[in-house]
Amino acid sequence: MNKALKARAVEQLRSMPDLRWPLPQAHGDPAFQAFLRESIEVPELIAQFDRLYGANLVTRQAPLSAMIDAATGKQQDDMRAFVAFVHECIYLRLPSEAIHALRIANWPKDES
Repeated sequence: MNKALKARAVEQLRSMPDLRWPLPQAHGDPAFQAFLRESIEVPELIAQFDRLYGANLVTRQAPLSAMIDAATGKQQDDMRAFVAFVHECIYLRLPSEAIHALRIANWPKDES
């Protein structure tokens, strides 16, 4: 991409409204969806989340403990907390250009 085209694209991104959606509406934002998919694949981020929040998203545990967590809904609660963490600590703090670029790159394609 040449410099003039890149500069024009960045300027267009900057002119877009800076809209950040709250949860649960953020689940419909292609930028948030893409960022969440990427966040889930960063083991260090999840490990530190587990450490800070007392969650067990990646920590191996005894089969009985895992079954208890699944039955009590702790696994779902931990995942909801991780989504809220990514939303609050990362998504809401991303620069506008990053949000716009993620939306453009991940906007659903027309199938027509």
